Amino acid sequence: MVIEALNNGADSYLQKGGKSVPQYAELKHRIQVVVQRHRGEEALRESEERYRTILDQAADGVILHDETGHIVDVNRKTCQSLGYSREELLSKSIEDIDPDAILEGKSNLWNAVLAGESYTFESHHVHKDGSTIPVEVALGPLHLPLGPAILGIVRDITERKLAEDALQEASRKLNLLSSITRHDIKNQLMALTGNLTLLEKKQFEHSSDEHLLKAEAAAERISAMIQFTKEYEDIGVHAPIWQDVRALVDECTKDVPSGPIKVVNDVPVDTEVFADPLIVKVFHNLIHNAVRHGGNITAFHFFVEELEGARAIICEDDGVGISADMKEKLFTRGSGKDHGFGLFLSREILSITGITIAEAGAPGRGARFVTTVPQSGLKGT
Repeated sequence: MVIEALNNGADSYLQKGGKSVPQYAELKHRIQVVVQRHRGEEALRESEERYRTILDQAADGVILHDETGHIVDVNRKTCQSLGYSREELLSKSIEDIDPDAILEGKSNLWNAVLAGESYTFESHHVHKDGSTIPVEVALGPLHLPLGPAILGIVRDITERKLAEDALQEASRKLNLLSSITRHDIKNQLMALTGNLTLLEKKQFEHSSDEHLLKAEAAAERISAMIQFTKEYEDIGVHAPIWQDVRALVDECTKDVPSGPIKVVNDVPVDTEVFADPLIVKVFHNLIHNAVRHGGNITAFHFFVEELEGARAIICEDDGVGISADMKEKLFTRGSGKDHGFGLFLSREILSITGITIAEAGAPGRGARFVTTVPQSGLKGT
């Protein structure tokens, strides 16, 4: 505003003088130069503000670095993902957050990008705390006032990698199901056929009861195996998802007899686990088995606990507990009551996303099931 007023004042003075005064004409020229520069700076500032707004609204990370690898700009998403401030990142090189960038292959890639090519590849970026984040990076050339640069669009693919790993694990389990179930059913059919053949060769008498009982037991086992395949085939069919742990516990314990048994759900609100949707069966199996075989249980307790750098979901009861010799077999297919499929299936469901389960209670003092979740698979308070 001041510059505009000076410019207008010079015009007025020259008009009133009726003739051109050299020194004031020179003043007017200088003022016009300053005005144009000022307007150019304003336009540049507005352009930079628009550029910054667009960058910071982007859902993916954006990193600009020059041909030497020095980072010249980043957006807000990049700072949030890596745990650094913008100023900290501007003092770093791309090799500091992407160690693979120092490889010769990446140097060749940069040269190709600077020549006008575009590339997309997977890599790992290093967080400020030292952890690594799987990312997909799309590189393209960009020309800045200071010279050529490389524009990197960075997408966090942690959940995609988790889903891919889960799919591979599900495929392995389906192959396992096909082999072990076919073998077991074949053995039981042989037992059933053999006992029926023996019965055909003799008249029914008291001694035939043993063969009938064996045939009946074989038929029951076949039925249980077929039921097992029905439940097992559902594991891994649907992609793992984030699920509210507290809500899962509430859902699975609502059928627990409220009179004699108290349920204490101390899982923090908004705690989520990345798991196969069938994880609900895991909590149901733990509760169902405890109610049926745990003796005079009066309470269940669910909570989250830090264990040696990991986090675990704990399910405790005050029943008779698990005997020492049974702990080793507890999650083995075919052990225990009901053919042992419940806890075996629970372990298989959890392992889809790298979750482990173990029993760590003291015999006679109740069961304590410890479900340990990978660091990336549990979030919340």
